Amino acid sequence: MSARGPEKPKFCTGCHKSYTFSGYESHLQQTTKSACVAIRLAEASRHLQSPSLSPAGGSPPSTSSPSIHGADSDKDEDVQPVAFEGDYYGSYSADDFDDFDEYDGDSEEASKNEEEQRQEALEEDDDAEADAANLEDETGWEPCAPQQPVSESADYHPGQDDNAPMPDGRGGPDRAAQSRAHQHLRSKMFAVPFPGNHAGSPIDRPRERSAYETYQAHIDSVNANPYAPFISAMDWKFARSLPELLGLSYKNSCELNAIIDNQLSSGRPRFVRRKIVVAGEVFEIFYRDILQCIRALYGDPEFADLLVFVPEKHYTDAGHTSRVYFDVHTGKWWWETQKQIEKRMPGTTILPVIISSDKTQLTVFGSKTAYPVYMTLGNLPKDIRRKPSRRGQILLAYLPTSRLEHIKNKAARRRTLANLFHACMAHVLAPLKKAGIDGIEVTSGDGVTRRGHPIFAMYIGDYPKQLLVTCCKNGTCPKCDIPRDDIGATTDSARPLRNLEKIMNALAKFDSDSPTAFSKACRDAGVKPIVNPFWKDLPYADVYQSITPDILHQLYQGVIKHIVSWLKSAYGPDELDARCRRLPPNHQIRLFFKGITTLQRVTGKEHADMCRFVLALIIGLPLPGEYSSVRLVRTVRALLDFLYLAQYPAHTSDTLKLLEDALHRLHTNKDIFVDLGVRQHFKLPKLHSLDHYVQSIKLFGTTDYRTINSNDKLRTEVSERGLRV
Repeated sequence: MSARGPEKPKFCTGCHKSYTFSGYESHLQQTTKSACVAIRLAEASRHLQSPSLSPAGGSPPSTSSPSIHGADSDKDEDVQPVAFEGDYYGSYSADDFDDFDEYDGDSEEASKNEEEQRQEALEEDDDAEADAANLEDETGWEPCAPQQPVSESADYHPGQDDNAPMPDGRGGPDRAAQSRAHQHLRSKMFAVPFPGNHAGSPIDRPRERSAYETYQAHIDSVNANPYAPFISAMDWKFARSLPELLGLSYKNSCELNAIIDNQLSSGRPRFVRRKIVVAGEVFEIFYRDILQCIRALYGDPEFADLLVFVPEKHYTDAGHTSRVYFDVHTGKWWWETQKQIEKRMPGTTILPVIISSDKTQLTVFGSKTAYPVYMTLGNLPKDIRRKPSRRGQILLAYLPTSRLEHIKNKAARRRTLANLFHACMAHVLAPLKKAGIDGIEVTSGDGVTRRGHPIFAMYIGDYPKQLLVTCCKNGTCPKCDIPRDDIGATTDSARPLRNLEKIMNALAKFDSDSPTAFSKACRDAGVKPIVNPFWKDLPYADVYQSITPDILHQLYQGVIKHIVSWLKSAYGPDELDARCRRLPPNHQIRLFFKGITTLQRVTGKEHADMCRFVLALIIGLPLPGEYSSVRLVRTVRALLDFLYLAQYPAHTSDTLKLLEDALHRLHTNKDIFVDLGVRQHFKLPKLHSLDHYVQSIKLFGTTDYRTINSNDKLRTEVSERGLRV
């Protein structure tokens, strides 16, 4: 409460109501009642004519409100009302609201309760003053940043917005730029198809039957029974998991599986088993013919209306100044590859082959593991590819999972495991060499045949898999040749990729030079001495382009995981967990009532849940040692901006600039963790991998082709369930 006691109420003669001083001013500024408007105009005119309020020199009077806590006099001072200039949704005038009347209440009831209303108004104003006083006390509880050793203390002022943009770009993003970028995403797109009429054109031949039509014709020719190859409706229903029915055409599950595999139109090729001998040990590899898998996916009648055959360029405007990226066919890779093949063989339909792998644990207890390899096509929309239930992925192979423990030398064991992986993958992908150059005939689900060229486009995997595929050493970048000591220090999204020609020349020395010369050439090229990597002879393939962003392992299980641990070290686990417990329940927010610092084996989904409130945990929380928390808040804010921008379902040239800006702000402010003693360096390959997101989006489209639960669902739907059966 104010030291001079409660204010005297002001009475409005227009509406016959009592207000506090501030409430009276607000009432006059916002009212549309003619009587109150007349009072407002009269007071404004009296204010302008008052000589005591006109400064010398004839300058216009100040529009700032005088202090209501003056100690000299209790006399209320009139101020010039500020014209209403609109809000977030635009500017308005009084005429826009002339069809609404302020509720005046019943006149008799108003006269009876006039004294009660006046007292309530005084109490509300006293509460507002008390809240303001408490707020002033609370704003000073965090100590100011010292001049040393924090570098930003010189340009930080109390009351400054933590998200306000700084001259060097250390603050929040430009709101105007964000608004323009998002407006482009909501605007109409202008598509530019690949020039010419040959790309993706069908072969001139009669339309073939689809898989459904072929199966229906077979059923009609051999049996009039609509439930064939089953005997009756009861037989067919039991095949759909109704175990209480009897009278079956099979005696056990093996016979049932034989009927499903051989007599129904499954469209998936059978597995083949091969043996590979490495270091005196025999390994088994189970795989499918990749060309048959491509034909099965491409020819699935469920996808007939969804397939994409030619690349396109999409823009947000008719002038083609801002490009849009959202799927593989809108990226630069498909367009440039189409140009190369069209020069030699017009009428090509490119089949972008997307490979992914993820070793999985099959048993809860024990060490039973599997190494599945999956395949899909970039011709399918990403909404199909990222949902295992849509059958847009095919289990391509099971690789050996042996650890080669009989090889005692660790270096030799690692080299042998790497060579074993590439030998198996080269055997599985070998048909792509000739098919990628000469093409193969593929028939879509609608019976139209085209000449398709399957090209290895992308490889999806976590960081160890990326190193294994690209033959790079641990601690380095699998895409560019940045020195190991410079990783995580700065950001440069335009950094060139590894020199593929130089690496190919080094790998070619295996057949011509001695093992020592081959090893030295590979070491100079920055790769491991792998004998014949599987991508070496694949046409139109650049494996260092093919490595794509991985939101789950690089962000949620990578940088976000690091940030949470750094915040724990900076603030202490007790305060962070206490703030977690005080979070109010809300929609779409998971509450961690026991805190987040004691969790073990945190999943990607849990890290995604933490990202929804982690910024709220540290706002206003003081750092030890009288450090200002401005840079730390900006660091977390920049990382969250990057995280959510990277998962946009569509990107324009403007949103990609926002992505680069968020990464720049992250690197500009991250040294606060060094000043706090939490980190000594940022040599984190997953942090550096964020530099390549913009380039990858421009090549292959957005990163939302997989969700954070895609790996788990894919393992359950495709690999684990089949192996356990």
